[in-house]
Amino acid sequence: MEPSTADLRRAYDSDAERRDGRDPEPWRLDIVDGLAARVCAMQARAGGMRPRVLDLGCGAGQLAQHLGNHDLEVVGVDLSAAMVGRARARGVEAFIGGFDRLPFAAATFDGALAFNSFVHTPRSGLGEVFTEVRRVLVPGAPLTVVLWGGETREGPMDRDWLDPPRYFSLLSDADLLELPTPGFVRLEVRLLHEQANPDLHPQVLTLAASTGPRSRDDR
Repeated sequence: MEPSTADLRRAYDSDAERRDGRDPEPWRLDIVDGLAARVCAMQARAGGMRPRVLDLGCGAGQLAQHLGNHDLEVVGVDLSAAMVGRARARGVEAFIGGFDRLPFAAATFDGALAFNSFVHTPRSGLGEVFTEVRRVLVPGAPLTVVLWGGETREGPMDRDWLDPPRYFSLLSDADLLELPTPGFVRLEVRLLHEQANPDLHPQVLTLAASTGPRSRDDR
């Protein structure tokens, strides 16, 4: 089954109200705080203006709003118009769009977050997404990617409660370690087995936008 952008948009449009009423768990906020610390440290060394961070798949804007508490200028992008409306209601500057063609100029952002949003992109298309995200980041900018995985498979989940069912592309931990991330150097991989739900767990990739010739991790 190939993913349908229209179906994914409809699914999240229908779930926007419920998601808007949820508060992020502490472990999610800890990941966001880690990204904020990296962005702020990088910007302090550069002595520049207030850092700008892109939230890829911002949803209703809770995590983008939390990032803003770190004195960051946060911009969100999401496929769902309903989600973007909820994010804007929280005071987040947000735009409707996909990840393969972001509506921003090159080198616009000092960091980026993709929290459970790349899971809807087929494994074969992730390289294109990483390349496009790298385009809008300054060299050295951190990118935090959170996926759900533990096994490798693609397609709808049997237990998905949304209509239409969403397409997921999941990776085993072994396949995650071999995942190409063109335009980025891999800094850290964390597997949060303690947050498993029920048989999948968060996988946290910490990357940095490449600044020079490609390394082994910059594929």
